[in-house]
Amino acid sequence: YFAGELFADPAWDILLDLFVQRSEGKRISIISVCIAANAPTSTVLRYLQAMMDAGTIIRNPSVEDSQGLLISLSDDAYIKMKAILA
Repeated sequence: YFAGELFADPAWDILLDLFVQRSEGKRISIISVCIAANAPTSTVLRYLQAMMDAGTIIRNPSVEDSQGLLISLSDDAYIKMKAILA
């Protein structure tokens, strides 16, 4: 379903966190993802950029905070995560 490197830490932790948040109808900040992944910020940001480039996650501007960005799994990635976890 996904490239092999996404099944290693912290990428898998990021995918799981984003899956749970999307299941609850939430988009979360990049800072929140960094904290939840429990990995160096530079590492998490590198994985997030790779996932954005691959279309696995999408980012949207925050309505509440003009400086912030919120991210979530893309529709395709959400469907794949549901299949993996089923």
